[in-house]
Amino acid sequence: MWKAGEIPAPRRDCVYIAKHNSRLQDGLQGLFVAHVYLFFSFQLDNLTYPCALVHLFKPLRDEPDPDTGMWIFQPDCDQDGY
Repeated sequence: MWKAGEIPAPRRDCVYIAKHNSRLQDGLQGLFVAHVYLFFSFQLDNLTYPCALVHLFKPLRDEPDPDTGMWIFQPDCDQDGY
């Protein structure tokens, strides 16, 4: 949480998530980009499983923007906007 004036507001940090069994390549290939909404853990059979609730983003192109050299992303939503 962080303060926006007097009202506490959520803080959604961006993270990179490595794809399972992929070798990282140049650029963002081999990585997912996401906003973190919640970190939590649960226990099952005496094991603790750390987890995160995230919203994935997808790149607009297969290469960085030609004008800025930066990757541009948009939320990865289904047809209902979720």
